[in-house]
Amino acid sequence: MEAAVGGWLTVGIVDANGQPLPGLSATNCVQLGGNQLDAEVLWRSGQGGRSIGAVTQPFRIEFVLHGAVDVFSFRFATKEN
Repeated sequence: MEAAVGGWLTVGIVDANGQPLPGLSATNCVQLGGNQLDAEVLWRSGQGGRSIGAVTQPFRIEFVLHGAVDVFSFRFATKEN
């Protein structure tokens, strides 16, 4: 991702109807900013991106961008990756 000064993004995990999954909403996400190639998404509930593996239902990823932000790609990975 690349964010201009003052730009940031958050990530939320929502169900098929657009409702945030508990603890994984975009408003609960720690803001990401600056220029990062390998940023880890964290939520204030203490759940990290690797906790997504516990979700057993279909879900969607919600990106909330503020200001000038470019997202080039995203991936799910284990800590070993």
